Amino acid sequence: LSSGVKSFELANRNEKKDMQEIIALVNASKSMSAGELANQLGIPISVARERFVAAENSGSLCRDDSIEGLRFYPNEF
Repeated sequence: LSSGVKSFELANRNEKKDMQEIIALVNASKSMSAGELANQLGIPISVARERFVAAENSGSLCRDDSIEGLRFYPNEF
């Protein structure tokens, strides 16, 4: 992962499908933290955060890093 964390992934993982699923979950919830996404998908928090960052880099999500923690929202701009 870009953070330096090492992880194993299935060879048949579909990054585009994963991104669409994450965007749909965030849209349905209005916002999500990496912990919430990890619980929802059954993945480690570090992987959830990396996937959020990838969705943010694509312009699909935006973040709010506040005293309450890091949350991701649909990018409506």
